[in-house]
Amino acid sequence: MSNAEQPAAVLPLFRPGTQVMYHGKPETVDHIIIQRYDLLVHLKEANISVNADKVELEPTRIPLSRTH
Repeated sequence: MSNAEQPAAVLPLFRPGTQVMYHGKPETVDHIIIQRYDLLVHLKEANISVNADKVELEPTRIPLSRTH
């Protein structure tokens, strides 16, 4: 199976130091917070935590493979 055919998940990957856009301004992810049903991203420059849906980040392709 070639890489083009390999199944993958395509989703935003938030980690400390990742550059995101929030209200049209570049921000840096400081840390993430998981609260019950929410994923919050703490933004270093703005010093606030916002829902991950409120920031813009290009999705990352994560290859999926089975373990035997």
